[in-house]
Amino acid sequence: MKVLVVDNHEDTLTRLDQALRRAGHQAVLARHCESAESLLAEGRFEALVINIVVPELSGVEIVRSMRRERRSLRIVAMSGEEIGYPAIMGLKAAQALGADAVLYQPFSDETLMEALQPI
Repeated sequence: MKVLVVDNHEDTLTRLDQALRRAGHQAVLARHCESAESLLAEGRFEALVINIVVPELSGVEIVRSMRRERRSLRIVAMSGEEIGYPAIMGLKAAQALGADAVLYQPFSDETLMEALQPI
């Protein structure tokens, strides 16, 4: 499975990249939503794993647009507590807008792999 991972934290990108590759998936990493939008427009991805709190553009907006444009894309929204932004609110918004799964950080590699599986 080709998975686009979007997060502004380098350590999270590295950890998820390693976990996905160990599980046999191809990971493509993006630190910004603008990069993610370009990659999604160019490449063929089966899944998107996105931190909903990233600079420049809300990950929730990416979830909304991708759900409208690419119904078959598996979307996993993730978030941990950020100053001034309670994660649970953003995760609920992402789920309401069409995320297939939401993960509260930190989460295990096994939890991520389960979230990527189609129902």
